[in-house]
Amino acid sequence: MIGNTGYVMRESRGSPFSQIRFKMEGCSMMTDEIATATSAFSHFSSKMKRWNEHFYPLMVQDAEEAAGHAIAELGPIFESHVWPDAVRSVERLNSPSAGLPSDYDPENDVIEEANLQSSTCVLLVQSNTGFKDKFRYTLKKRGGEWKLFRRDLFLDDTGKWRSHHI
Repeated sequence: MIGNTGYVMRESRGSPFSQIRFKMEGCSMMTDEIATATSAFSHFSSKMKRWNEHFYPLMVQDAEEAAGHAIAELGPIFESHVWPDAVRSVERLNSPSAGLPSDYDPENDVIEEANLQSSTCVLLVQSNTGFKDKFRYTLKKRGGEWKLFRRDLFLDDTGKWRSHHI
């Protein structure tokens, strides 16, 4: 259904995210690309949540001991879902952190908007747990594959976006 805003509200195919607002420019191929990019993000988000749920209790007990195992399990997730030249991607790999609630929660977070421009898809995601932050995820398509390139946090007090570790 297209409303006055020019966005389409619908449930995403194959994604646990509850709703997505697609920026429409009159081409069904664009919505297919957005769905593919969103699916790639959803897979990454789900894997990160599982990783967090596994390592959070271990890091609470002994962060130093858990760090090596956490990095070993995080590496393949990043290799599959994050571009090597992604902005601030190495921070979590060099110093893994897990929290409660998880940074990634596809069952509760909502993709509010998805915008596609050429081979870049920007997702605005509202977190509905913890601090209820708003994030902007940038995914890039290279060689036919969508992967995460950047994560930004919206700062309510300044109304600006700030780069945030992936």
